[in-house]
Amino acid sequence: MLERVGLDSAGVYKCEVMADTSFQTEFREANMTVIYVPDGPPTIAPALGTHSHNITVGQRVTLRCSSRPANPPPLLTWLINGRHVNSSWVSVESPVFQRDLARVSSKLTFPVTPDLVVGGRGVEVTCIATQATREGHTTPLRASFPLHPSSPMSFWENFQQWFLPPPPPLPPSPAAPACRPAVSAVSPPLLKGLYSPLSSSKLPMRSPIA
Repeated sequence: MLERVGLDSAGVYKCEVMADTSFQTEFREANMTVIYVPDGPPTIAPALGTHSHNITVGQRVTLRCSSRPANPPPLLTWLINGRHVNSSWVSVESPVFQRDLARVSSKLTFPVTPDLVVGGRGVEVTCIATQATREGHTTPLRASFPLHPSSPMSFWENFQQWFLPPPPPLPPSPAAPACRPAVSAVSPPLLKGLYSPLSSSKLPMRSPIA
């Protein structure tokens, strides 16, 4: 019987029995795995730009689930309103080991569809952490993250989302006509007084001083 079993106690154990008279020997081997259960449920955190109280239809929500240290590494599973999510929405990161214990992270990115928020209903995202054993799996540890629409959708908004096509784009506004600056011809008053084109007379010129 082993006492004070730790992670370093895992390995292959051998039991050998020998008969007293014939010295016939029999032995058996078995592998022992030590399971370190997480000390709490996983945690869910929103990515930058995702807020829990203002989701809208068409938005893409990104959440990250991280397990607590455990051995073997936990398996993370995502649920939306109690249903398993599309596997293409999930990306799992490699476990990070520290002192023979592993932390596992998983990222979920999904689009907010009208059926998720119909009638102003919220969305509940759940992350479940389990560990695989020879007998099956350990007790699931759950964490939930609620998401709420920015404002309850009215009946007309729901009807538009489901049955009406999107409005056509607005036509481009016509270009404004180019404006030319007004140019006024101003005759120089000095030239008008000194020389008139209708008169051949010119101003008298002074004789040079000798």
